[in-house]
Amino acid sequence: GFELDIIEDGSLLFDWSIADTTFTSGQLGFFNASQPDTDYRMSAVPVPAAAILFTSALGLLGLLRRRRSV
Repeated sequence: GFELDIIEDGSLLFDWSIADTTFTSGQLGFFNASQPDTDYRMSAVPVPAAAILFTSALGLLGLLRRRRSV
C-alpha cells in the first residue's frame, strides 16, 4: 500500500492511505506547476499479512468459479 500527503505552507491539506497490493512498482507520475509552495509526499505503508491472504484467497476462488463456468 501507500500513503499520499499534500502539504501547503506547512499545513496538511490531504492525507490518503491505500492498502492496494497491486501497486508494487513504487512509481508515481505527478505534475503541478501552479502551486509552488505545495509539497507532495508519497511513502510505502506496510499491508497486514491477513489482507494479503484474503485477497489471494478471493482471487483463487474467482479463478475456480470461472473454471467451472467455462
